[in-house]
Amino acid sequence: MITKISEYLKHYEKYELLNKSADDIINHVGGDISGFNSKEDAIEEIEYLISADFPDGLNNIPDKVILYRVVLIEDGESINEEKVGEHFISYPNIDRGFLEKIGLWDNWDKDNDKLWLLECETNVDNIDLERTLGNRLLYPRENEFTLKNEKKIKIINKKEIFKKNISIL
Repeated sequence: MITKISEYLKHYEKYELLNKSADDIINHVGGDISGFNSKEDAIEEIEYLISADFPDGLNNIPDKVILYRVVLIEDGESINEEKVGEHFISYPNIDRGFLEKIGLWDNWDKDNDKLWLLECETNVDNIDLERTLGNRLLYPRENEFTLKNEKKIKIINKKEIFKKNISIL
């Protein structure tokens, strides 16, 4: 089932901000637009996010959401499925530029370190809309969704990513 985010969230008073202007939304989530060249660009991004369909934006988000997380595991460690994290992306497209931007490429230097792409499922109500909007202003076009509770995330697939093959992903 598909749910328009504005219809789903109208029951939650704190999300009434989606009915405000893009400028008011920016101020509500902290006002940090450092990911943009200008306030006009940030306003355009918020307007886009509110109007675009999932996975790019916040409209027509399914009740069960599939999101992705990249995790670097150091030698001898394993994925902690109880604490997957709270920052997820909406597309599984991982390339060197993305990994450099999020600080994993330079830290992925030991032969025994493993990089994993986790495909996860959660409910739409686990998306922290305010923090998602704030992070999108700081890191535009990462298609990041911030989640409220990592205990409400189910890993449905794991794929190891190998550094030598990163250019073909």
